[in-house]
Amino acid sequence: MPNAGPVDFSGVWETAKLELVVLPEVAGKMTPEAQARADLFRKLADPVRDDPAKVCLIKGMPWTMLGRARNYPTEIIQYPDRIFMVFELYDQFRQVHLDGTPKPDDFGPSPSGWSTARWEGQELVVETTGLPVLNTFGVMQRTEEAKVTERWHLGQHPEFGQVLEVDITVDDPEIFAQPARAHQVFKRSAPGVVPGGYNCSSSLWDDHIDRRKAELKIKE
Repeated sequence: MPNAGPVDFSGVWETAKLELVVLPEVAGKMTPEAQARADLFRKLADPVRDDPAKVCLIKGMPWTMLGRARNYPTEIIQYPDRIFMVFELYDQFRQVHLDGTPKPDDFGPSPSGWSTARWEGQELVVETTGLPVLNTFGVMQRTEEAKVTERWHLGQHPEFGQVLEVDITVDDPEIFAQPARAHQVFKRSAPGVVPGGYNCSSSLWDDHIDRRKAELKIKE
């Protein structure tokens, strides 16, 4: 089924340059309560041991669109009524409803949330709700009231050629004193690149098993 929108975003993309990524927790002004939690985390946390990536914490939106770890590819598959996104990072999956399908009443909060979109000329405006609370002890924070608005548009970059730019606004009054801005620039991946498996670390389970073996006095 062909794309029916004014712009076709289909293809495999990756972060063009880490320095072009703008994160909401850096650009936004946090409420005093959220800022206090972030400051406490920075004061007490071990940057290696307490890195959320070590335990494969799926942060979800808006950070799903703001990957900075390295250039993990993201594939966009576009149909007239829906856009599917496959992320190598954390083996994530996302869908954007282009036909106005509302969020079901029984939809449970999930990291990707529920995304609906509309076209404004050549720009796609995506609104996401239905997100869970994130990391009440940390820098990246979110409540269930969060609403993420993205504006997607294609452009040309002197270094990367065709790019997909995504301007993001995060409305979450308990976390940000005013809507926080974020930004991503994707470039086209080289021909033949596809999202692969992420293979999250099994260290937490391994540590748990080691503790249980010690408790049960199991010797190998």
